[in-house]
Amino acid sequence: MPPRVPHSARLEIIKYCSEGVPQREMCRRAERSMTAVNCIIQAYRQDNDRFDDAPRPGPRSTSEEHDLLIIAAITDDPFGTAGEIRENVSLDISEATIIRRLNEAGLNGCIGAQKPFITEGQRVQRLAFARAHEAWSVDDWAEVVFSDESTFSSRWDQQRRVWRP
Repeated sequence: MPPRVPHSARLEIIKYCSEGVPQREMCRRAERSMTAVNCIIQAYRQDNDRFDDAPRPGPRSTSEEHDLLIIAAITDDPFGTAGEIRENVSLDISEATIIRRLNEAGLNGCIGAQKPFITEGQRVQRLAFARAHEAWSVDDWAEVVFSDESTFSSRWDQQRRVWRP
């Protein structure tokens, strides 16, 4: 959330507005963005001469204990959705609130990597290789150079989200 504009700066911007100063000049004098100046002027004109910040929502909808339950639920199942967590924890809060609590805990939703499945042809080749070499001794295998390099492709058709720090 952007920092709040102090009350004195709001009064100054409203004063400039009543004097007919152009908005660009107001921005320069008050050292505020055009968006901030616009919001202050609109709030003053539309909300019965309101100078202060808009009223904020009520108290926090979850307790610290509920927050820990949400984090524990996603730790048990990192692929769970916010709706599933809400059902598992039995909380009467929105999915957006659950996502905010997870973000506050340092957990971000991202699309998990997928390993490619083995095809039928690959399975047949592996089985043929295993049968051809099942009689090899330890000395035979000692002559083989193993490498851990592999080529794979990520699939994009089933993007499943996962929660990670």
